[in-house]
Amino acid sequence: MKKFLKSVFLIILILVVFRGPVYRLFINYKNIGTREKIEITNQELIKLINAKSANRHIDAEAVADIANQMAKDELSFTWGNASNNPNELIISHKANCIGYSATFNSIANYLIAKNGLESEIQTRHIIGKLYFWGIDVHQLFSNPFFKDHDFNQIRDLKTGKTISIDPSIGDYLWIDEVSAE
Repeated sequence: MKKFLKSVFLIILILVVFRGPVYRLFINYKNIGTREKIEITNQELIKLINAKSANRHIDAEAVADIANQMAKDELSFTWGNASNNPNELIISHKANCIGYSATFNSIANYLIAKNGLESEIQTRHIIGKLYFWGIDVHQLFSNPFFKDHDFNQIRDLKTGKTISIDPSIGDYLWIDEVSAE
């Protein structure tokens, strides 16, 4: 029994420490569409973004880091109805996966525009499906809430590198980068 408990503890420890690589190994995101970007007009949100990005060199990785961290810091997940507009979410702080991704995307686009990087960095708010070892997990649920799942991609146009981020998963599982096609 003691050996079994040690084995279980070791497996759990490995899953916690290597949760990102394990998640990316088993879960793959597939793009089925995109959502329009929402311009940030809320002055409080603009002040927060400017404060978080002050004195930082802004490149694709910094944009991804700042947008992801702000979405995680400012939002908390809800299963209920919530706005998808970051200008409203900064007040309510309640979002679903669409709101998390819309907030991420809007912050990223604000940073890109503010720093004149439109020809160097591109971001997309993507509607996707999650696949576990090739099986569409959305087909397992009848609730319309689970019909799809939103995530984001940032592409460095100079290097061609694409970073895929799911800010809602990042908030709860501390996994910042995901595997996407």
